[in-house]
Order: sequence, then structure tokens, then C-alpha cells
Amino acid sequence: MTTCRAAATLPEPEKSEPAATPKWTEPSILDAEATAAALAFLYGAKFGGQPERRPFRAGFAAIREISGRPRLGPAFLEDVAMHLARAGFDLIQMENYVVVQQESRHESLRRAPTSVRALARAAAIGGTAKIIPVIPEEEEESE
Repeated sequence: MTTCRAAATLPEPEKSEPAATPKWTEPSILDAEATAAALAFLYGAKFGGQPERRPFRAGFAAIREISGRPRLGPAFLEDVAMHLARAGFDLIQMENYVVVQQESRHESLRRAPTSVRALARAAAIGGTAKIIPVIPEEEEESE
């Protein structure tokens, strides 16, 4: 009995370039929720010589840089504030910047008692209550 052995040769696999891994691309413009998440992240970060989890202020230019937006409209800032509020933060809008702080920080603020609230209301109704602009100390004129 004769056995015949045939050498089986397999074709060599084609050499191809490895599949390119898809590159993650940074979105150019963040929505309000993502911008709020970035601000909440900053609240937890240590910077400016201050410990983490401290209120901070960010100018509108910084918010534009974070969000990738050329303009910050009132509706966008309201949406950012809403998303921050859902996470337990406050976004307080000032003239040229915003303040981000945790809602729980308000619990330690003093409260206006009933007697003072009644006095304030009476003063407003009587016309004796006036809003006096606060002048920062460095801008006060010296005599």
C-alpha cells in the first residue's frame, strides 16, 4: 500500500495596512448641558491658589472658550443655569462674568427676619427705599 502525501500550501495572507483607529474629534461647539458639565468640573478643580470645591467666577470670554461659541445668548446661559441647577449648582450672572457655586453654600447665609422684611416692604412702598450702587473701594474718589 502506497501513501501519497501532498504538501498543502496555503496562500500567504495579503499584507494590508492595519485598520486605522477612528480618531475622536473634539466638537467645535458644546451644547448647554456639556458647557454646564465643564463648569461643574471646574468647581471641583483646584486652581487659582484655592482648594477644590469652591465658588469661582468665569468671564464671558472664558465661557465662550469653554463652549466654543462666538456669542453667548441669554437663552443659552439660561439653559446652562438650568443644567447646573439640576446638578445642585447655581449660575449667577453678573454684568461681565458668571459665578458658579454649590446651592448648599446658601444655607449658611443670614436670613432676613420678618420684622426686617416688613420694614423693607414699607420703605419700598413709601418711596424711602432706594437702590444705591455699590462702588468698589479702588474706584472711590479720594478727597
